[in-house]
Amino acid sequence: MENLLHREVEIGGLRWSVIPMSVELRDVVIGGVRPGPETGRADRLYAEIHLPALLRSVVHLPVVEAEGIELDLERYRDGSDNYFRTGRRPKGPRKQRFAVEVDSLSIADSRFSYDEEKTPFNFEGHGIRSTLVGIDEFRTRGRLTCERARVDLPNARPYYVGLGVQVIMDQRGLDIVDSHVVSQELFGRVVGRVNWLFEERLVELDITGEMSAQFAREVGYVNVPVEGRIQLRGAYSWRPGVWTVDGRFSSQQVSYAGRLFEGVEGHITADKEQVMVQVDHSDFADGSIKGRVVVDRRVQPRRTEIEVEGQNLDVPAILAASSLPAMRLAGRGRGSVC
Repeated sequence: MENLLHREVEIGGLRWSVIPMSVELRDVVIGGVRPGPETGRADRLYAEIHLPALLRSVVHLPVVEAEGIELDLERYRDGSDNYFRTGRRPKGPRKQRFAVEVDSLSIADSRFSYDEEKTPFNFEGHGIRSTLVGIDEFRTRGRLTCERARVDLPNARPYYVGLGVQVIMDQRGLDIVDSHVVSQELFGRVVGRVNWLFEERLVELDITGEMSAQFAREVGYVNVPVEGRIQLRGAYSWRPGVWTVDGRFSSQQVSYAGRLFEGVEGHITADKEQVMVQVDHSDFADGSIKGRVVVDRRVQPRRTEIEVEGQNLDVPAILAASSLPAMRLAGRGRGSVC
């Protein structure tokens, strides 16, 4: 492991078993490139190994578990860094195929830090397959699929999707040639570029997809009947200290709690300070409605502002279950939720 990572590695405990063939490491510490804090650590690493698969040049791991991983990558003032490098490949074409199969992978209670930007990280996946093939001296083609991966959204129930990614890696970063996320309620596709070279660090992704409104009910964001298909198109951009999301959405019709919205058009923007979802137009109750929701991410608890504007709405149709008299009207509402 030290030869692969070019770092000192300390292991607090080691346990192995023959049936099933497995190895467990405890309190793993990966040293830095200079005196000071370590680059990474893990409370527990566990893997089961299927040896017969090696006969067909495949590393088959039925179970992989990781707990308490902390990975800290930094760039120092003198221009050096503590990024992992495995050395330069020999010159000339390199077409060897390297394949890994993982039936079940879980990563829990972990954290990734990149130049002091800390991100909690947990993952659960099943049916993982990956291959790496060298293209030339500097490029490698990679492919990864996951039959069932768990997605944990904020304040939501766990949701499972299928994943597929194809990339070409070089010394500066990687091109995401194609990637997709699939479930019964959604399909998404992502392409773009990721640079990890310090002077050029960036993430630029183009995102397209289609989602059933039922997705919001599946993850627990709403508890009323919802129907309809929503088309999405947008972009995600990241540079050190700055990230943005900018996209548009549309739907021919969406039904929410028995209320029908048609010709929906809107956009969404997000950054470190706020998230805004704006409906530019929607036909509703023989009239039209538009509005926006803005969530201020700078304060705790989150502050939410809601604006709604309606034109020529048939209020009796909206309040069909109510015995209160109502007339056709136009109006605007505005408020905030803390």
